[in-house]
Amino acid sequence: MNVRRSAAALAAIAVIGAAAAPAAAADPSPSPSAKVPAGLYGTADPTYDGVWRQSLALLAQDTAGVIPSPKAVDWLTGQQCGNGAFAPFRADADKPCDARTPVDTNSTAAAVQALAALGGHGDVVEDALGWLKSVQNKDGGWGYTPAAPATPTPPPSSSAPSRRPAPTRRRCARTAGRPTTPC
Repeated sequence: MNVRRSAAALAAIAVIGAAAAPAAAADPSPSPSAKVPAGLYGTADPTYDGVWRQSLALLAQDTAGVIPSPKAVDWLTGQQCGNGAFAPFRADADKPCDARTPVDTNSTAAAVQALAALGGHGDVVEDALGWLKSVQNKDGGWGYTPAAPATPTPPPSSSAPSRRPAPTRRRCARTAGRPTTPC
């Protein structure tokens, strides 16, 4: 009798599991909260890193001697707010930035580097640099957002890494593949 009950229980679990499996497997990963616009590199949700990743992609292309897509550069320049700052991502770049637009120094600095490297965007770069100077802290640093304190450096302590230079490895002189000096 126990065998029949166990078999019936297993069959019921299999039926319930099979019915629930398509719902669980229908979407294995969450959908992006924002639609990825044309011109933006990558397929992941750009909400928190759109300007950052676009800037790094443009810098990499410039370094490799690849001319970036004009659409990609236009997307980046279109993310700039009227005050010169860049937010991580603005879904509607035609809508002016306001006090609730989450601008930050990292996105702005990355965009400055990319656009300065590409050239031809002096006005965008100058506006961004002006904004960065306006939010610079009195100690010379920048917080992530305007008026945030700069990230502090850790105090010297026994747990801090040594400030002595790393030891250098002596290179051996070789002749015909054999060392000629002790290594």
